[in-house]
Amino acid sequence: MTLERIEKLIAQRELTNSQRVEVKKAADEAGIEYHIKTNCQSQCYEKLLVKLYEHIASEKMARNVSKDGWRLKSATESFVWQGHIVSNANIKGMTVGAMPSVVVETFFERAPKDKEANDGQGGEI
Repeated sequence: MTLERIEKLIAQRELTNSQRVEVKKAADEAGIEYHIKTNCQSQCYEKLLVKLYEHIASEKMARNVSKDGWRLKSATESFVWQGHIVSNANIKGMTVGAMPSVVVETFFERAPKDKEANDGQGGEI
């Protein structure tokens, strides 16, 4: 499923049965966990479409690498740590290894060695 298709489905007021099957199939293929209530008309599918959108967008978006070789697990993830926003946009200037291990394990993964590490610009947090 493409981002454009997801946007089109989200814009609809209600999904047809075949569109609901399409959404569930795409979520299953992406490995997204979900629960659709028996009488859910549109809200459950809307939430699932948002999850799908975030998943596909994060796969397409390049993830930047920190000064010490870490990257966010999801390019769309962001959080605040010690008063600073940590996001894909500003991670290049950070040293992730200085963060508590629970934060690192939750939000980060080691970047592959063959990827271009980073430009080394920016300051540390």
